[in-house]
Amino acid sequence: MTGNKRESNVSQNTEDTDEYAFDRMYNKRKPESSFSPTIPLPKNGTGLPMQIPGPHHIHSLPSEPEETYQITDTLVARMVLHDSQRMANPHTLLNRVVYDCIDPSPMHYKQSSMSKRNRKSTLGPALKPYYIPMSKDDTTLVFESRFESGNLRRAIQVYEFEYDLILKFDVNTRGHTQWFYFSVDNAKKGKTYKFNIINLLKSDSLYNYGMRPLIYSEKDAKEKSKGWYRGGTDICYYQNSIKRKSGYFYTFTFSYKFENDHDKYYFAYCYPYTYTQLQHYLATLEHDPVRRKLFRRRTLCQTLAGNNVDLLTITSFSCDPQALQNRKGVVVSSRVHPGESNGSYMMKGIIDYLTGPSVDAKILRDNFVFKIVPMLNPDGVINGNYRCSLAGVDLNRRWSDPSIKLHPTVYYTKEMIRKFKGDRHIVLFCDLHGHSRKKNIFMYGCNRVGRQRLSTRIFPRILWKIAQYFSYQDCSFGISKSKESCGRVVVFRELGIHNSYTMEASFCGASFGRLNSRHFSTKHLEQMGHFFCEAILDYCDPDQTRVDEVTRELELLYPSESIQGATTNPNAFQLTGDNDSIGSDDEASDSASVRKKKKSSKGSKSKSSSKKSSKKDKKKKEKSSSRRSSKMERSRPPSVTKKNAMKTKSKGGQKMNKKSFSREGSSLSHSTSAHTAAQYVSKKSRLLMRDSKKRSDSRTQSSQSKRRSEMEGGGGDGPIRTGSSRSKRHR
Repeated sequence: MTGNKRESNVSQNTEDTDEYAFDRMYNKRKPESSFSPTIPLPKNGTGLPMQIPGPHHIHSLPSEPEETYQITDTLVARMVLHDSQRMANPHTLLNRVVYDCIDPSPMHYKQSSMSKRNRKSTLGPALKPYYIPMSKDDTTLVFESRFESGNLRRAIQVYEFEYDLILKFDVNTRGHTQWFYFSVDNAKKGKTYKFNIINLLKSDSLYNYGMRPLIYSEKDAKEKSKGWYRGGTDICYYQNSIKRKSGYFYTFTFSYKFENDHDKYYFAYCYPYTYTQLQHYLATLEHDPVRRKLFRRRTLCQTLAGNNVDLLTITSFSCDPQALQNRKGVVVSSRVHPGESNGSYMMKGIIDYLTGPSVDAKILRDNFVFKIVPMLNPDGVINGNYRCSLAGVDLNRRWSDPSIKLHPTVYYTKEMIRKFKGDRHIVLFCDLHGHSRKKNIFMYGCNRVGRQRLSTRIFPRILWKIAQYFSYQDCSFGISKSKESCGRVVVFRELGIHNSYTMEASFCGASFGRLNSRHFSTKHLEQMGHFFCEAILDYCDPDQTRVDEVTRELELLYPSESIQGATTNPNAFQLTGDNDSIGSDDEASDSASVRKKKKSSKGSKSKSSSKKSSKKDKKKKEKSSSRRSSKMERSRPPSVTKKNAMKTKSKGGQKMNKKSFSREGSSLSHSTSAHTAAQYVSKKSRLLMRDSKKRSDSRTQSSQSKRRSEMEGGGGDGPIRTGSSRSKRHR
């Protein structure tokens, strides 16, 4: 592979680095719906009615990057006050259910009596709306989400122009509400409607940092060729008063002023990328006379609902078989979490680049074999899930031991990687994701130890130098306990692929550079896929100038002394410097960390209180024991006391008389430590020595006074009585 003649269609040193350099190529591209080959229909696997075909949206680029919303300081307080006023005045509320995606509508109850066979045969345009306007003056919105990737469980009209919305939980779960995608009709021009999504679970959201929802107008798309755009006012995210099992739900609220009459509007969390859209895209590539020669498409497996999981192999096939065998491998996957549709747009950028006509793409195809799984969780994508599969589990937590029946996509992907690694050396594995709490695009990796401690940081550093809105500062290379069974960690530990990453793209935008306080568009996400491919070229270039430069930078940034946890154990992969649980997008890990914090705080409080109580008990016990010891020694003869005192003095205060130790030791609690007991014994010995010393002093004084009186010639009784009276008073 020769990297000296690289000719990239995205070069950082030319004007093509402008974020709109792809406009010509992007806008000239034929829409995916212009060719409609025979593709498999999506299957939701739940038996619920679904409109087929689903909505079709055009993809047009905004003239400028769309700005984020500027939130005022009093906005959340106003929304909370409005909610409290609603609760205080329930008689003013309509509380009318105007949409439900599962329960039958009372306006046409006959639809609920349809047989299962008829419901399957009437999928599509035969689905009637839940609510039908009663007159032209009726301002009630007509909601719909019974289409592919749609998610809206119920809509409740609170006031004339305000609605509470409830999202569907992921299939077979009781959580993971984040993704929404629905349409509204019968909106009145110039009227502002307020929407409150009231059953969200995460404690924070990018909506509090300027993110806007996506809006699409069918009339604007037809008349103005306007695609998805960001919109809405009074956008905020806060905790509401609706209780759940552990805490409270959260509300995302926004208002929107409709600009058209007799128009259908769509609202979405992120740019939708459906299973049908992927099938159209791959079929279009297969019917392209040039690109079809550059990749192979086959079915990896089938999901629980019976949808095909595609596997693409991209390389130069017209070559010597030995040369093909010597090529290195790269594995890329996306959409294991179905609600992270921005990962599909990055994947689309990678596929477009690798099957494109550029010289760099040809160099990659001539030197690598790419295995690509564009959609790991088709069932979740079709049903509008945010995180889980049809089995109700997070597939990105099943890599350590996937079930061939319950998690077939992960099982066969893991086996594919294992077999692929047996055929050739795999340079890199990357799983594409979206992030709902952090801005920018960044990576999660895995730390190594010893001389190769910085090797897994080189590729993200190179990507940071190439991509304008990739943030190396947000990258993390630790392995938290909650991530030990995710794809990145299992591929790193079990399959032995050191460059194993998760690339996360924010649902919002960047926090630095030219895109600071701007939203990412689909073009930016696709462009990130181009940058990813260029980083592979730089990383594997025979001219390792860039790699050596990056290595020197990393050695300065991370000296060996600053990275702790390095051991000689080859299986010890985690260093304590970075942890990917910081800023995690995983609800399970976040809730677990919250529970741990609560438990630790409770434990620390109980420990501190127990320590305080133990100190008080110790003082009381020491006082009582000293009193008992003094009483004991007063009742004993002086000879025994002196003997015990000499014994404790000769032993250094470490031992006592067995009888006294057993008697005094019974007053100690079982929780008293050995150190405390030793202190107690030494204190007791000091008390014994002090008493014995006082008695010996009194005896010496009495004998001296007796001798003095005898020497002075006084009566024997007087001085003796005087001495005995002193000794008694002393005692």
